[in-house]
Amino acid sequence: MSARGTVRAVVVHHNRFGDIAATARGIAAQGIAPEHVLVVDNSTAPDAGDVLAGLRAGGHPVLTVPNRGYGAAANAGLDRWLGGDPAPEFVLLATHETRLEPGALAAMLGEARSHPRCAVVGPLLATGDGGATVWSAGGYLRGPLGLPRHREHLAERSALGPVPSRDAEWLDGCCLLVRGAALGAERFDEGFFLYMEEVDLQLRLRAAGWTVRLAGGAAARQESDGVPDYYGVRNIQRLNRRAGRPVAAVAAGMFLAARQAARALLRGRGGDLGPIAAGLADGLLGRAGPGPRAAGPAPGVVLVNPLGRALAHYAEALEETLGSGGVRVRTLSVQEPSASGTGRAVWLASHLVLLWRARRAAAPDARILTLWPVLGYWDLPLARALAGPRAAVVLHDPVPLVRAVGYGRIAAALVSRAPRLADVVVHSREAAAEVERALPSARPQLLPHPMLVPAAASPADTLDAAEAAGAAEAARDRDPAAAAGSVAVPPACPAGTSTTARTRRPVVRVLGQFKAGRDTAAMGLLAESLGAEAELRVTGRGWPRVSGWRVDERFVDEAEMDELIRGADTVVIPYERFFQSGIAVRCLELGTPFVGPGGSHLEDLLGAGSPLLVGDGRTWDDAVRHALRAGRGEILAAGRAYHLDAEASWAGFGELS
Repeated sequence: MSARGTVRAVVVHHNRFGDIAATARGIAAQGIAPEHVLVVDNSTAPDAGDVLAGLRAGGHPVLTVPNRGYGAAANAGLDRWLGGDPAPEFVLLATHETRLEPGALAAMLGEARSHPRCAVVGPLLATGDGGATVWSAGGYLRGPLGLPRHREHLAERSALGPVPSRDAEWLDGCCLLVRGAALGAERFDEGFFLYMEEVDLQLRLRAAGWTVRLAGGAAARQESDGVPDYYGVRNIQRLNRRAGRPVAAVAAGMFLAARQAARALLRGRGGDLGPIAAGLADGLLGRAGPGPRAAGPAPGVVLVNPLGRALAHYAEALEETLGSGGVRVRTLSVQEPSASGTGRAVWLASHLVLLWRARRAAAPDARILTLWPVLGYWDLPLARALAGPRAAVVLHDPVPLVRAVGYGRIAAALVSRAPRLADVVVHSREAAAEVERALPSARPQLLPHPMLVPAAASPADTLDAAEAAGAAEAARDRDPAAAAGSVAVPPACPAGTSTTARTRRPVVRVLGQFKAGRDTAAMGLLAESLGAEAELRVTGRGWPRVSGWRVDERFVDEAEMDELIRGADTVVIPYERFFQSGIAVRCLELGTPFVGPGGSHLEDLLGAGSPLLVGDGRTWDDAVRHALRAGRGEILAAGRAYHLDAEASWAGFGELS
């Protein structure tokens, strides 16, 4: 059973540099594309950088997070995948040393599909040389103290024979296939830090009516160093208390503390008594305990994304920009009503909960950055109150170009009088000036619009993409229902000759939602000047008819947006008034020339005086003709320079106050 398109993977990695690459490759070999195998790294050793760079070179995304334990790292990965659009049906969670045996993922998928109310599926876990010894055939809670135990623990696989699929109370966290719909907003309790957080999550899912199953036809190998004394004694109390068994919590903690103390004394390891006593005390008092602090050049940053669908690319670019600059990042997201189907009230409540969750999940010195102000200027006091003193909010459009709440004069006047506001991040000088005018106390921080590492595809690749995109669009015009998967293959031509030049006119595109600031008059002039020379196309929501342009009025998802940009010879950014352009940044990422007004944010991307910018006597058709003639080289150079500037600027974000 294929996993492509339905399964994403999260591999939690901590200082196992000799294992992580093989683990990631092994999971990809089960049928998950490398770009869907996310490594969440919370390593603290200094040689992490080279290993992580190697993983990225192999196509695996890498997310660096502070070391707050297995649960926090797994949550970061779950948030990344389940906050996307579309969200995957399943997520495979694995730890750095886990090796799936052939066919394991297919067997787990089959078991999950056969049991629609199954939230978690796991394999038989083996250990030892060649995986000859059973580590776990599913877990259960033993006796009135609720002690977690593995079935068939340390049995020889050869003597055990085939293990049938069956329900379990819980499965080991080193390898879990979890159903996204079952998790919903449920995540691992990060208060455990090490061990038993997976038991707790599965007990909660079972209490909500889901099941947990062992897939008898699946097996994986893993290693375990056992549970440290402190966490074993502390976490058994937390597990029972969260299950509503306070008496069992105390009894289990005292039982384990006494047993481990006896073992320590018999082995002559009196130094172990301190951690055992600390675990008992912290468990009885409900204290969090001493989790290791993350090492790194800057404090962590928690991103709060209330537009999980619309801002998925922006969030990914910011994660990469911060991570490349040495900042450890975690993203919490919720989808907007148009993507989730929920009402605005539920969405707003979910956003406020995310802010509170971010504060609880973050270290005291971490920045918490809201990527979009749900309530306009009102988000500044709300984020400060809920997320704490190091909260910040990105204000993309201080004067909204579409209908929005919370930006009027009354809101600005009231918010400006609030005693405490979150910091403000903007991406253009124009936005900074508007914030300073509306909110004199806000102190906006000007940081570059984040971007992914710019592409450097060959010109022939771009021409082929343009040919394919143009053919697919023409097919959609003829038969929209049948064109979804159509791809045109350009005819053969002599080496060194552009197929596209022989078969089509250049494609000039306008992309993105229609807004009040769009300069349709400039588009009309372009149509008069270039209509006979180029294909003029508009794709985006809300566009009216524009003379001389073919308008495709619809929402465009992330993957198709990249396809349309790659397939364009030039992208036009036709605005009379705007603060920044995410489309222009994506053109920089993908190496596609774009044209837009000078004296704007686009000068930050291209440099003042660029022939791709309109102004100082240069008309729209002049700039477009230059882009069609020679703009690609300029875009590649500008993309590299802007990306380096963005990395350097955002690297200090964790230090802002």
